[in-house]
Amino acid sequence: MFLFEKSLEHSKTANSLLNTILVVYNTPKRRILHTLIISPIITFVNK
Repeated sequence: MFLFEKSLEHSKTANSLLNTILVVYNTPKRRILHTLIISPIITFVNK
C-alpha cells in the first residue's frame, strides 16, 4: 500500500511539473529559472 501511495505522490509531482512547464511558456525568461529550479524544491519541501 505504501508503494501505491508513493506512486500517487509521484503523479501529483508530475502534474505540478506539467503545470510549471505551462506557466513557463507564459513567463518572461528571467522568471523561468526561478520557476524551474525553486518551485520543484518548494513542492518537495512542502510534502
